[in-house]
Amino acid sequence: FQPGVGLALLARRSLPQGDVALRIPRAVWLPFSADAARDSLHSRDGHALRRIEGLAASFSRAGANLTASALLCVELLREASHCSLYVGLLRQLTTIDAPLVWPPSLRATLLRGAGCARACESQAALCQSFAETLGPRHAHSPAAFAWAQALLLSRAHAGGGKPFALVPGLDLLNHAGDEASATIEYDTSGCGADT
Repeated sequence: FQPGVGLALLARRSLPQGDVALRIPRAVWLPFSADAARDSLHSRDGHALRRIEGLAASFSRAGANLTASALLCVELLREASHCSLYVGLLRQLTTIDAPLVWPPSLRATLLRGAGCARACESQAALCQSFAETLGPRHAHSPAAFAWAQALLLSRAHAGGGKPFALVPGLDLLNHAGDEASATIEYDTSGCGADT
């Protein structure tokens, strides 16, 4: 950890392309997955799970993705969750400075005319809808739900056969953009995620 820079992993030597630098076993990331969050909420409150699925289904094509995201947000916010230690560490060591967590008036002012303004407002409205649907028992507040959603948008892995999950350790790697130095591959045998 370096102040002003954040957390990072650094190889001590150059690695040939294709080498596995880090392997995260399934047992490490599975508790931080949408599948585990679904099981957790189903066992605690099946009615809340059905409310999430119902609201997400009203958004047609995006319903399955929204359900997964909402379930993981609920689990991230739950204090008695197996996620709480990791999420607490993220709260201490990282700052999420994303439009989704900005106060609405600041977001409106700073994004006026920007291409992402509509998407940010849609995300904020979605967080509000899920928080209202779930109530304070599961979602805390729209702001807390927005924080969890922003955390997922900035750190979660999904797509290309990968399950939707936070993968502790992988969120420290530079894996996108011009300075990308790692690629992330999911082992379909369920063994883990390799970089």
